[in-house]
Amino acid sequence: MQQTLIYALTVPDDKAALLVNATDWLEVTVLKETSGIVVVGTKADLSPVGSGKGMSIPADVPIKFLMTPDSFLYTVSDTTTQKLSIIIQPLELFSQMLKALGAMSKGPASAS
Repeated sequence: MQQTLIYALTVPDDKAALLVNATDWLEVTVLKETSGIVVVGTKADLSPVGSGKGMSIPADVPIKFLMTPDSFLYTVSDTTTQKLSIIIQPLELFSQMLKALGAMSKGPASAS
């Protein structure tokens, strides 16, 4: 089931905010609806803005991220308030296929 989150946030340049904590395979779409600088990345150490440690998100352009289980998506911005829409789409079929491939790679169970 798809989930849409809308954030109006001000994240000081020296502290990143956690946007998504993935517990399974996810497709996450980030859409910045305001002007100003917003940077996203998979590590909390994104500061300072403009340092190249994350991806700068342009306004009104949806950016998709494929997230693995136990991964994170953080953001930091300049000092202005930013509006971000976050769409989280679970990739259940993808996750099931990977689990099936993992089980197949272990080979048939031994007969006792």
